[in-house]
Amino acid sequence: MTDKFRKRAYLKQIIDERNKEIDPATYIYPEAEYQLSWNEFFSLSELPLEQRQLFKDEYRNYYVTSNQAQIDSYLGKEINTFEWMKLSYPQMSLLKKKFPPSYEMLLRNLQKKLLKGKYSKYEEVPIKIRNEFENVLFFKTDSAVKFYDDFYNDRLD
Repeated sequence: MTDKFRKRAYLKQIIDERNKEIDPATYIYPEAEYQLSWNEFFSLSELPLEQRQLFKDEYRNYYVTSNQAQIDSYLGKEINTFEWMKLSYPQMSLLKKKFPPSYEMLLRNLQKKLLKGKYSKYEEVPIKIRNEFENVLFFKTDSAVKFYDDFYNDRLD
């Protein structure tokens, strides 16, 4: 019984810590950028093999046409888009519109990766409680992406 209490207390500690500060290393923020290798991105998103090149091409097209490549170059943050990608709101939105199941898998798997990386005993929290917590985090991120979609779509009208 004591062991369960400690595991639940550990999750409560994580939640309290996350409520005190905004840390993109533990919570997916559409405003933040996450640099991922293509292999890592495909692994996290579970994008089907036949759609990977399509997404990669769309991403690289966006990266150049949106002037993001020029901005990154100016800031000294250029990336080789054949090996890496930067994940932020536009890529989440693109993935959500064109590949909804992969979008959900990406958000869920990246969130787990971030939590495991920051909190070494996260895996010891009971699965049922962990799943509920992860669902809440998924819906928060998804609603933020939806908010940005609505905001930008309203501005285009």
